[in-house]
Amino acid sequence: MENLKDGKRKGLTIYNTVDDYLQNFKVGDKIVLAGYGMVDGIKTVHSKHDTYTVTERTTSTHLGLKEYKKRAYLSLNPAYYDQRIAVIPTETFKNLPD
Repeated sequence: MENLKDGKRKGLTIYNTVDDYLQNFKVGDKIVLAGYGMVDGIKTVHSKHDTYTVTERTTSTHLGLKEYKKRAYLSLNPAYYDQRIAVIPTETFKNLPD
C-alpha cells in the first residue's frame, strides 16, 4: 500500500469509530481495524491477510466479519466499536500481496 501522507493512506476511507462506519457500511466491504495496541492495524497493512470482509449486519450490535482466506466468521462486539476502521477500495485490495 502507499506510504502514509499526513496520517492517511491514499485511497482508504477512514472512519473514527465503527459506529461512524455503520452509517455507510456495505456487505462485501474490505476493511482493516486499527485496534487498541501499540500497532495501528490501518498503518500496518502488508497483505490481504491483514484484512476482513464484512459479511452481515443483523442489528446495531452485530457486525459479522470474515478474515481473508479463513473459514471462521467473527462477530465484532460493540465494546470494540470505538476503534478506527478503514475501508479498502477494491483496486487497492487487489494490489495487496497474498
